[in-house]
Amino acid sequence: MSFSTKFTLMDAFDDAMFSMALRDAFPQVIFMGEYVGISSPEDPLPQSIPECGEDIVVIYFPEDNWKREFAPIPYREGRWGIKESPLF
Repeated sequence: MSFSTKFTLMDAFDDAMFSMALRDAFPQVIFMGEYVGISSPEDPLPQSIPECGEDIVVIYFPEDNWKREFAPIPYREGRWGIKESPLF
């Protein structure tokens, strides 16, 4: 199995359209800001790239058996990130 990283430059419209296309094709898709994360493990996850409110967004495509688990982000007091990245 191999993984890859892609960097793209898009405007706000592109971000919204790309998010919608991904959600249509992959209903389980997870959008998570690289640095800010969420304020509580119980918070709803962002549903699109713009909702992350960050310049760098990680997009995960978890399998159905992925469990929602979060851990504190060490360098961001009071913020939470995905504990085990669902890179499948």
